[in-house]
Amino acid sequence: MDYLRTHAPPPSPNFDKYAFVSWVAEELTKRGTFMSVPTLIHLVNAQGYKTNKDAEYSGLRGSYKLVSGTYRRMKALGPPDGDTKANNVARGFSKAEF
Repeated sequence: MDYLRTHAPPPSPNFDKYAFVSWVAEELTKRGTFMSVPTLIHLVNAQGYKTNKDAEYSGLRGSYKLVSGTYRRMKALGPPDGDTKANNVARGFSKAEF
């Protein structure tokens, strides 16, 4: 978590919440590990990423929508990069009870 907090790219017009979730998934995949979605959301909020309504993430529904939305966006990029990024998202995150 310390590595992710200190190396995470900040929000910008070129790096949104979906790019951030994909980045975290890639870092987790490099290390052969995964993270619960509530832990991801804690990290998302700590880094300053917001919902479409410019609020912090708080509920589970929006949290899982962020992960699934990231998966769909990465998959839409097409092969090979999009497939790899989508696969990282699918492997990188799980429900709170694992």
